[in-house]
Amino acid sequence: MFRRLISAAALVACAGIYAFAATERATFILTDGERKSGTVVFHGDQHENLINGYLNLGVDGGKDMTFPIDQVAVIDFVGGTPPATELSQLGTRHMLVLRNAATQAGRFVNMTGGDTLFWENEAGQRQQYAIRDVSRVYLNPQSARIAFNYTAAPPPAAAAAAQTPPTASGITVRVDAQEPWTDTGLTVNQGDRVTFLANGRIQVRAGLSG
Repeated sequence: MFRRLISAAALVACAGIYAFAATERATFILTDGERKSGTVVFHGDQHENLINGYLNLGVDGGKDMTFPIDQVAVIDFVGGTPPATELSQLGTRHMLVLRNAATQAGRFVNMTGGDTLFWENEAGQRQQYAIRDVSRVYLNPQSARIAFNYTAAPPPAAAAAAQTPPTASGITVRVDAQEPWTDTGLTVNQGDRVTFLANGRIQVRAGLSG
């Protein structure tokens, strides 16, 4: 009987160790730039992390840190700084990034069991992912840009225009009032901007000048 009790206790202990090991870790990057790290804990019959609008992280001592979801800019599962190609895809909605670099816009739903993330895509379809396959979830794109110090680069044409100042060239042409026309020697194409700067005096007819 005693041996059976020991075996049962060992089985329960192993199950407890497995549940703890299955819980993933995450860092919550808050909208004010602060970072909080811990385990993705879960509570209740549905084993949910997001409860009544609050996300939860487990810390040492079995305690939870609780954050309103609107104060969390990013749920980060891998750490480090995201590549610019990832940040450039941020729009106004939530964005999910997988570890294979695939991204999709939509809406974060919840995390359950410490290892599963639920997502709703733009078509309204509910999807689920193993957290081990997820890099980051962006909940507040604008705060995320600030947290990662990201500024969108201008379009290539705009950047080139900003770096290449317009060039201008000019010549001096003497216009003889007695000639019907004067060839300047310049070729002007459609879209070119031409500026004239004139000075001098001509006599229209005897007794009058302009």
